[in-house]
Formats: sequence, structure tokens, C-alpha cells
Amino acid sequence: MDFLATPKNKKVLPMIIAFTVLLTITACGGNEKTTKEENTPPPTPPERSECVLKPNANCINADLSGKNLAGLVIPGIDFSGANLEGTLLNNAILVGADLSNTNLSGAQLSNTNLSSANLMDILAPGALFHKTDLSNALLLRADLNTTVFVETNLRSANLTGALVSGLEDRDAIWCNTIYTDGKPRNDDCQN
Repeated sequence: MDFLATPKNKKVLPMIIAFTVLLTITACGGNEKTTKEENTPPPTPPERSECVLKPNANCINADLSGKNLAGLVIPGIDFSGANLEGTLLNNAILVGADLSNTNLSGAQLSNTNLSSANLMDILAPGALFHKTDLSNALLLRADLNTTVFVETNLRSANLTGALVSGLEDRDAIWCNTIYTDGKPRNDDCQN
């Protein structure tokens, strides 16, 4: 090691030591760039793409307020938590759809097929259900205040806990229906 202590190499020794320390730090992952990357939050997932209106599609929390969805055939679609306020759903087929926690305030549903649909906890004040098929639908805790049912099929629907203050019933069909108090309503069952 005497060759490092010679006057020529006195300047080289500190450079070799510094270079060795730098290589050691880099090899052990201690450089500044790695430290910054460790503190960087993970990338956020990309925004969910816009809802595609097709059968069994995922349209959770979609905002389709005021849209014209008349005549669509979209059975099994998941509209849970969606905003469908003022939406036109006339002649639409939504058999088995999930509309739980959906805002249907002021929506128009004429000749709409919602049989076996999940309409739990919906907001539907001012909505018009005209000749709508709600047979076997779940309307638990639904806000149906000031809703209008005109010739609406409510056979075997469950309205337990629904709010119906100001509900306007114009020839709705009540048969094997579980009403808001959890008791059967059979006004229109044929013997």
C-alpha cells in the first residue's frame, strides 16, 4: 500500500475513496433519486370510462340526468347510485336491472319494463310510471313521495318501508304486493 502514499498519488487516494463510497451508496439503493421515488405516491388508476348502455353493463354512479334513453334494451344493467333525474326511459327494457340508490326524480317511465329490478332506496319524487311493469321489483325504502302510478303493474313487488306521501295511484295493479307496512296488498287479484 506504500504506492498510494507517494506524493504523486496523494491526490488520487481521496478520489478513489470518494468513488468507492459513491459506488457503495449507489449499489445499496441510497441515491437521492431512489429516495424521491419511494416517497412518490403510487399512480392513481385511470378514470372509469363512460358508461356504455348495453345489457349487463356497469354504469354505477353514472350521470345521465335529463338524457333520452327511450326504447333502449338494456336488461341487467347496473345503474346503482346513478343520477337519472328527469331522464326519459319510455319503452325501455330494464328487466333485472340494478337501480338501487338511483335518483329518478321527475323521470318518465311509460311502458318501461322494470320487472325483477332492484329499486331499493331510489329517489323518485315526481316520477311518472305509466303502464310500467314493476312486477317482482324491490322498492324497499324507496322515496315515492308525489310519484304517479298510472296502470302500473306492481304484482309481487315489495315496497316495505317506502315513502308514499302524495303518491298518486291511477289504476295501478296491486296483487301479492308487499306494501310499505310489510303487509300484503291484494286489491286487484283475480280469484
